Amino acid sequence: MELVSFMVTLLVVLSLFSLSRTTFAVVDTIRESDIMRDNNNTALLVPKEGMFGLGFFTPSASSSKNRYLGIWYNNITGNQTVVWVANRCEPIKDSSGSLSINDKGDLVLFSGQSNNRVVVWSTNSSKQAREPLVQLLDNGNLVLRDEKDANTTNFLWESFDYPTDTMLPGMKLGWDLRRGLNRRLSSWKSSDDPCHGDFTYGIELDEPNHTFPQLFIRNGSSILYREGPWRGVSFGGTSNHVSVSWESSNYEFEHNEDEIYFTYNVENEYSLISRIFLSQAIDYVRWVEEQEVWESYYRIPGDICDNYGTCGANSKCIIVDDHPICQCLEGFEPKNKNNLSQGCMRNSFVSCNDKEKDMFYLNSELKVPETKYTWASKSMKHDECNAKCLSNCSCTAYGYNSNLDGSKSELAIGTECVLWFGDLFDTRNSKGTYGRQQNVYLRIPFSTTVLIGYYIYRRRYINAVVDTLRPPEIMRDSNNTALLVSKEGMFGLGFFTPTASSSKNRYLGIWYNNITGNQTVVWVANRCEPIKDSSGSLSINDKGDLVLFSGQSNNRVLVWSSNSSKQAKEPLVQLLDNGNLVLRDEKDANTTKYLWESFDYPTDTMLPGIKLGWDLRRGLNRRLSSWKSSDDPCHGDYTYGIELGEPNNTFPQLIIRNGSSILYREGPWRGVSFSGPANFVKVAWQMSDYIFVENDDEIYFTYNTQIKSLISRIFLSQAIDYMKWTEAQEVWESYYKIPLDQCDNYGTCKANAKCIMVDNKPVCQCLEGYEPKKRKNLFEGCVRNSVVNCQDPEKDVFHLTSELKVPETKYAWANKSMNLGECNAKCLSNCSCTAYGYNSNLDGNNSDLGIGTECVLLFGDLFDTRNNKDIYGREQNVYLRIPFSTSDLKGTNNVSKVKIAVIIVAVIVFIGLVLIGYYICRRRYINDSSSNNRYLGIWYKNIAVQTVVWVANRCEPIIDSSALLTIDNIGNLVLFSGKNNKSVLIWSTNSSKQAREPLVQLLDNGNLVLRDEKDANTTKYLWESFDYPTDTMIPGMKLGWDLKRGLNRRLSSWKSSDDPCHGDFTYGIELDEPHHDHTYPQLFIRNGSAKLFREAPWEGISFSGDSSTVSAS
Repeated sequence: MELVSFMVTLLVVLSLFSLSRTTFAVVDTIRESDIMRDNNNTALLVPKEGMFGLGFFTPSASSSKNRYLGIWYNNITGNQTVVWVANRCEPIKDSSGSLSINDKGDLVLFSGQSNNRVVVWSTNSSKQAREPLVQLLDNGNLVLRDEKDANTTNFLWESFDYPTDTMLPGMKLGWDLRRGLNRRLSSWKSSDDPCHGDFTYGIELDEPNHTFPQLFIRNGSSILYREGPWRGVSFGGTSNHVSVSWESSNYEFEHNEDEIYFTYNVENEYSLISRIFLSQAIDYVRWVEEQEVWESYYRIPGDICDNYGTCGANSKCIIVDDHPICQCLEGFEPKNKNNLSQGCMRNSFVSCNDKEKDMFYLNSELKVPETKYTWASKSMKHDECNAKCLSNCSCTAYGYNSNLDGSKSELAIGTECVLWFGDLFDTRNSKGTYGRQQNVYLRIPFSTTVLIGYYIYRRRYINAVVDTLRPPEIMRDSNNTALLVSKEGMFGLGFFTPTASSSKNRYLGIWYNNITGNQTVVWVANRCEPIKDSSGSLSINDKGDLVLFSGQSNNRVLVWSSNSSKQAKEPLVQLLDNGNLVLRDEKDANTTKYLWESFDYPTDTMLPGIKLGWDLRRGLNRRLSSWKSSDDPCHGDYTYGIELGEPNNTFPQLIIRNGSSILYREGPWRGVSFSGPANFVKVAWQMSDYIFVENDDEIYFTYNTQIKSLISRIFLSQAIDYMKWTEAQEVWESYYKIPLDQCDNYGTCKANAKCIMVDNKPVCQCLEGYEPKKRKNLFEGCVRNSVVNCQDPEKDVFHLTSELKVPETKYAWANKSMNLGECNAKCLSNCSCTAYGYNSNLDGNNSDLGIGTECVLLFGDLFDTRNNKDIYGREQNVYLRIPFSTSDLKGTNNVSKVKIAVIIVAVIVFIGLVLIGYYICRRRYINDSSSNNRYLGIWYKNIAVQTVVWVANRCEPIIDSSALLTIDNIGNLVLFSGKNNKSVLIWSTNSSKQAREPLVQLLDNGNLVLRDEKDANTTKYLWESFDYPTDTMIPGMKLGWDLKRGLNRRLSSWKSSDDPCHGDFTYGIELDEPHHDHTYPQLFIRNGSAKLFREAPWEGISFSGDSSTVSAS
């Protein structure tokens, strides 16, 4: 009675609270009827994830009682970090603040009580909502929207458009040109006053065309720092931006007709809390939970050279031993030799009347300069940009973005050519975040170009370091110096003589340019056609091919050519950052459409991004071939590549050959690795992503490094070496080598035997169903110990071995669409079929056998196999055909007798342990029964009174004790009655998906599930009892509709206390069907078709029709 009284009182109190219009509860939304009042620094709105809070606060450094409406980090305790303030310059003098939505749909902040209220701040939206809703989002954005609008991202107003001193992930800093809105940060006036301070940080444009946008920090009207234009991954001025900030965040810059803005997002927004904060500088900070402090990981300005215009005009700033050094730009000299910070002036006048006498010096490590006037074009070619600058006497320099690497512009997004006029300000030695060069072409009079190393734009013979070659340029042998260098500087192309050679033979090749003292050549053009002296030259001929000549002038001899089948209108050769030398059409907007590429013709080295394998359209086979010797790069005896199963290119495998003899077979691809490398150390896979592609056009293997700073290669000599460069020791370190042991050598144990390494020695062991040819020498292979039954194949069975490298046979046959039963039958129907493999592919991984292969049949003797698992411990299933007479199981006809035997034993143990079993049922709770009916069900094991919660065969009782529960060859859990050959199927899970290794498990929540034990995701069920409830709903069960599958989960009563078949009563969710939109779902109890009770729709914490639900809970 006391409990009832208490519950009634509680209901009354709750009802009174619900009648109040003033809200103090922690929610994330405000609606028209809500009023939120100052609640002593407690968050009034908190989004679902709980990271941010909106409420009233007084700055922690303040001694006043001034109150502000703001947003702060709600999940950081003891350190209130405010990120946005509404009434920055209009504090409320007491705690009378209140927040609500007015009749125009705006969010308004008042001070004062009742009729004395004064509007302090308002969203002042230009659009009015029919049903206004204010919401604090998980990213810290306070938004006003129309709740009637199905588009929940259509905001009428948002706080992200009006930042204070903090930029959060997802916020846009910059211009909305349609609305004339400039989003920029402005510092607090002081630590106790959030009103606008002196410092601002935002994007400024080159009026009136909005070209060449740059980020500036200003102190009042004075520029404190210029970040430079956007360069695809960073701003041009950020030379000291530590890479960790870019690795943990994604930075983006957008420049179009509607918007120009900078934004960033963190990769894991809930584990990494970061912000960009403006005080007297810009700080990129992140929250360190262990120390409970904000840690700055990047700050600008970072040094004195970052300060705007430190060295004056036409001078660059260099930091030496933490001190700034000013240095005149090329073609300029100091104004005051005693004070270089006063800037520089020209040491010779440019030739205004004869522009042909002016040249351009290329500076590739310069922060893009600032001038009083700039001019930009989005469409100019390099020639036109150069000529445009020469045609104007005031043009001091130009920049050009060839955009050859597919990245966004080096100068600014959408900008191909930019001209700078007048003095050049605010520049320093700089490279981008990833060392990318910023090319600035400085105009200098011809008289000053006598110094070696100047880039003469119109010069025909090139020995300067560039990454491109165009006609009519000619590159000549330059004594082992790289003629082309990729933008990042990693690779170089030039002429070389092998270091081990005593001859003067010269070759055109590519090597690692950033590795000094150890020239590592990765590609050679004229492998077998050396040039006998230093007369080699490289150019593009009139057909658009890259050609290599020996000899001088009219005595030139063609040594090698790219020999492309297609001709470019404007041919361009470029050495890319990945080491690929490509020929393409500069007129083609698709910069990755190559007419020829060196990656198609590898030598002895596979670099990240190279495809090893077949281009079936062109009949091109890309494979590695060793050097003939250390001083001769011509083709040696060893090759490494993909070989295909004839005649339909199935079952591709990687093979190392010595001449025509197989040295090592890597086995087929298995999703993350090849089936052969059991000894592949995991570090190899952690450092790189390995990919295998098989389709109608291509079959290839490739890899990419996960770590940008890692220099790695796959190298063929007499074996395959996976190598990485160790900078500290200046050596190439091998982290994986094949063959690695004697079991890796092809066919070590001959036919029908597997190789096992024991104490670093190979031991041969016959496969199941075989015996040694020679007892005294197991290395001679094995033969069958009993002949297979060709006349009666049903008498043959299959032995499943799960740790075997997929064997090699003389003949193999593959099919992409067979199921397991068909694959099994196909092998049995052919007397020569020795084994088969099958890939059920249920876990979403690529095939165990080969991509696109479901079933593979192996004919004849089985060669080259060993005990094996892949690097993640995944088994490789091979079904060996053995005569019935040698089988350990007689009287079983399942696909894999051994496997089913194990499963049956496991199920018996499983039955005993978890007490999912058979029970006699006459009444709901066990009593004496006159019936012999048996059911499979689940009950509470820890309750003495047996309470059944689920029944499998509800309407199909087994009338005796002949029941058998097992997993069939399709992977379903099946319940049989009867004995011997008279078994009758009573019930089955009937899953639409098949597991490679089916497992049935009873979970702690009472859910009986069928899943694939091979699947790492243990919650990915192929079938579950929770989808098919009987009369009981237990915690975790879903009652209602799975609309994708058309599945309706509902309770149905027992027919009677001794019959669990479906009774008359049902309980479940019913939908508003006529509209076919599944609206207005409600819970109903029915007796047959008649409605007995309607629970009414859901109201957030309960169903609206059930008052007792609230009080009971």
